[in-house]
Amino acid sequence: MSLIEFYPAGFLGLDWKAASEDVEGVLLAETGDGVAIARATDPRKVLVLDPDEWDDLLRAAKSGWFDGFLGGGVLCKSPRSHRTGCPPEGEGRAALRPKPEL
Repeated sequence: MSLIEFYPAGFLGLDWKAASEDVEGVLLAETGDGVAIARATDPRKVLVLDPDEWDDLLRAAKSGWFDGFLGGGVLCKSPRSHRTGCPPEGEGRAALRPKPEL
């Protein structure tokens, strides 16, 4: 994760890191209360998850709980998609699921 200069009101002194190679996307920082999540393009909105909420979010993401979001696609847009098991651009996650037999 890349360290990013980001100064939202009320959250000074945190070490913000980009969650991906997109430094204008999602940012994360550890706080005294948990983990802060923000969008680099909007310093007015910061969500703080306590350690239990952060753990719940990570478990859900790792288990595939969110795979159906956005119609089951587009969540894999990344220059490394071909290495992470994500389908080719435009095919969405549905391309990873077995096709039902007729």
